[in-house]
Parts: sequence; structure tokens; C-alpha cells
Amino acid sequence: MTAFVPTPSDAEFWGKHYAHPSAHDDRLWVLVAAYDGDPGGYAVEVYEARAPARFYRIVALPTGRSETPGFVLEAGAGVGIELLAKQLAEAVVGGMLKAVPNVST
Repeated sequence: MTAFVPTPSDAEFWGKHYAHPSAHDDRLWVLVAAYDGDPGGYAVEVYEARAPARFYRIVALPTGRSETPGFVLEAGAGVGIELLAKQLAEAVVGGMLKAVPNVST
């Protein structure tokens, strides 16, 4: 069963970051958007799985001089989740979110 069928609205939503995925079977993660990062931060890849609800995985990839490791955020299904995934991706690229070690005090 093919559940992920890209639409023009997908391309419009992600804009210049849209990765132009092809149709594929449901429940598989597919790259839908890619954001370039600056040398000291993160580049971000956004993956989507449809079943038929949409789920998102935001993968932060360290770039050049990044001092922190990459990390993954996942957003479940729900109203507005696509917008949240986009906002999270933009926040990571913009340096507003990063991973820090879990340190007990």
C-alpha cells in the first residue's frame, strides 16, 4: 500500500528545503526537507512517515566546528504537527535548540 504520495502542497509548505521524495509504502521514513547549517551549528534533515497519520523525525547533524553531537527529535501525529516539525527544524538550524549531556546535580 502506498500511503506517502507527495503533493504540490508539500513542496509549497517546505519551500526551498523540500527534498522532492517519491511515492513509497506507508510507515517508512522518507526525507522530506533538508536545511543547511552554519559551520558551528547543525544541518537538519526532516523525515516523515505516513500511516496514514503523519509522524516526523528531525535529525540534527553536526557541521564543521560543532562542539555538540547530533541528536534526533520525533513528533507524533496530531493537528499542527507538520508545522511543529518545521518550526523545530528551523529552531535547530537557527541555534535555538541543541543537545546537552544529561548531568545530575
